[in-house]
Amino acid sequence: MQNSPSPVQSPALEVLANLANKLHQNPLAIIERGPDLYRRLASDGDPKPMAECILLQAMARHRLGRREDTEDFIAEWEETFEELNQAREMVRMLNLRGLLAKGEHNYKQAIAFFRRGLELTNEPSLRAGFCGNLGRIFKDLGDYGAASDLFLEALNQIKNSDRPGDLARTYTNLADVCHVQDQHELALRYLDEAQEQAVQAGIIGLHAEICLYRARTLEKLGRQTLQRDALEDAARLADASPDIKAGFTYQRYVVQLERAKFELRHGDTDAGVKVLRELSSPSGELNDREAIDAHLTLARHSSTGAEEAVSHFEAALALALEIDLRAQEAQARAGLAQLLQSSDPTVACEHLTKALQLERTLYSEESARRLQAVGLHRETSELQEKLSQERRVREETARLLAEVEKQKTRAQEADRAKTAILGIAAHDLSNQLGALVLGVKSLQVECERHAAIAPWRDDVHDLDSAATELRELLRRLLDYSAIQKGTLSSRPEETDLIGLVKRCVEDWQSVSAAKAQTLSATPPLEAKLVAHVDPARLAQVLHNLISNALKYAPRNTPVEVVLKLFGDSALIEVADRGPGIDPADQPQLFQAFRALSNRPTGGESSTGLGLHIARAIIENEGGQIGYLARPGGGSMFWLTVPLIERVGEGEGR
Repeated sequence: MQNSPSPVQSPALEVLANLANKLHQNPLAIIERGPDLYRRLASDGDPKPMAECILLQAMARHRLGRREDTEDFIAEWEETFEELNQAREMVRMLNLRGLLAKGEHNYKQAIAFFRRGLELTNEPSLRAGFCGNLGRIFKDLGDYGAASDLFLEALNQIKNSDRPGDLARTYTNLADVCHVQDQHELALRYLDEAQEQAVQAGIIGLHAEICLYRARTLEKLGRQTLQRDALEDAARLADASPDIKAGFTYQRYVVQLERAKFELRHGDTDAGVKVLRELSSPSGELNDREAIDAHLTLARHSSTGAEEAVSHFEAALALALEIDLRAQEAQARAGLAQLLQSSDPTVACEHLTKALQLERTLYSEESARRLQAVGLHRETSELQEKLSQERRVREETARLLAEVEKQKTRAQEADRAKTAILGIAAHDLSNQLGALVLGVKSLQVECERHAAIAPWRDDVHDLDSAATELRELLRRLLDYSAIQKGTLSSRPEETDLIGLVKRCVEDWQSVSAAKAQTLSATPPLEAKLVAHVDPARLAQVLHNLISNALKYAPRNTPVEVVLKLFGDSALIEVADRGPGIDPADQPQLFQAFRALSNRPTGGESSTGLGLHIARAIIENEGGQIGYLARPGGGSMFWLTVPLIERVGEGEGR
């Protein structure tokens, strides 16, 4: 069967999907194209992609460090689209709010947002993101054990997914935690994994960042040649993507700066100075935080004298004051104090005093955060335990499912083998039994004709009864085998149901008389009921139901067979006044080889196949079959078959 064609996607939706894939590489493109894209999506009239567009705008601004703009877009999203109650978008918004809180060092609130997101989603990629963000918080707070556990949980969530970019970031996070704990060899192994995933993902900016991490780790290990190679790889990657503007200009700058530091640190002063001279002033494409960092770095490594260094420190100070970054303000003031102590000691003293005040304040806040981390770790340990339990449950569930599937396969194979063996055995025995039955019938005739062998008459009768029972058993086994293989035969024809029911009842009169039971048939009010069924198969079912009623009903009790009209179908009921069916047995009535608690009242045998075959036959004929307990005791089995003709009372007679 051919797959149905996918619905045609509007051009605006295609643009949205393409931009979403570029969030990590080119957030500026999302900002530039956002307003026009939003107008086009609004004209389509579907609010969900409009909400996605606003959310992308907020995330792009967050990546560029534009905090106020980010919060404005979050507010617009919530005001306009929260009533959509799109669970996945709500979870992503919690993630963004958590990132903003983390950026303000409000770790308690950030953790609350991330934990709430974990509670609301089972999507592995989103859960990995929340675990990664929680891990970065605890890494910042110095709780490297908790951070490592959370990063490993993030890795576990997505290790089998087709998300190489997320895997690369997670391996990089693990390497970062190892790096700060001086586990440089382990960090390098994680970075190798991260680099492989970044190449697979094709995210050049992330690949360049990983190369920088590798260079710093290799420096700690004293492997200068490999460090130089990693820096050159980072520079090549940065230069290979002129399309990537936002964030990547700064990355090129950082790569060049790292190369300059490397040359200066390892004795090639001329090469280091040359690279430093090639570094221009921070590009206007840098965000404010990146520009401050660039000015501070150039001031510390300037090769053109104190005047240029002062200029860079002053530029960094102005930006830090504008966006209230106190740590960077303290660094800029400390640098100015050192450079101006000879030329302008008064101003230098003012800068130094303010820098010391800021550092004391920042130290106090950092100490408070460290203390807070202890409490947060206690709270988050519950989350970690929950994540560990979920991981154990997932692993155990996967193991059990695999075992169940294995057992199911074995059972199916055994069932197929059993069915095949039963079919073959029953077929072969049936041929031999046919010859035996003919021989017994001949003996019965001879017993009637010759007085000399008349004393054997009862023995021959018993042999005939046994052969008949065995033939019925083999017929049921053959039917069961056909049902299992889906090859149960049927030769439907126009069948007079009134006559068929009457004949079936007559066939069992001698058996009912032997147990002093009354077997009766109640015909319908209609003169004629005709169904398109296989008369032999329907008679087989009726024989089974009547046989069961006589078999399980006590002596001197009635068995009634009723035929009547039921809508467009004929309804046949076979009722007795026996013990009924135990409620615990009723769900198993029509299953094969099920032994019920009731026992026959005359020592008769039971194969456990009759009702199973009866249901298959009736359903094959387009009808239904079932059981009801009779008020006052007893059982009633009923079946329906569709009618093709009916003649009312008095018609056609």
